[in-house]
Amino acid sequence: MSKLTPEQKSAKKAAQKVRDRAYADRRRVYRAACDAAERAAEESVFAKSRDAAAEAMDQEWRKRNEACDAIEREIQALRERLERTRAQYEVSFEPKRQARDDAQKAFQEHRDFLCAKVNACFPDMKDCWYVSQWEIPADVRAAMDAAAANARGSA
Repeated sequence: MSKLTPEQKSAKKAAQKVRDRAYADRRRVYRAACDAAERAAEESVFAKSRDAAAEAMDQEWRKRNEACDAIEREIQALRERLERTRAQYEVSFEPKRQARDDAQKAFQEHRDFLCAKVNACFPDMKDCWYVSQWEIPADVRAAMDAAAANARGSA
């Protein structure tokens, strides 16, 4: 790589200064044009239309949120009313629950008593579900034997 002579360095430096100044000037003009374009855009009918549409949407969001909040308040009030009602009835349920349980117990005891009386009258049928389980009484056994003998005699 060759080194630059002092004249070449000086020429290069002078050229870079011209380039840098030209760039800075051009950049200032460019930025000014961009800023002017942005201001023009913000003052245009399109900006007004954008702002109106955004405001309409914001209003609609607010209306929806207000309506939803009102419903949420109603729901909360109903939840509180529901809890109060449950608590109110809990007090009146207890004596009725006790009366129901007592009546059910009395019914079961009465049913068990009546079934025990029936079982006492028919001890051979208690826990007997099939004829093969039945302990045949003597009078039925005698009638069975007579029927069998009669059938043998007439055959």
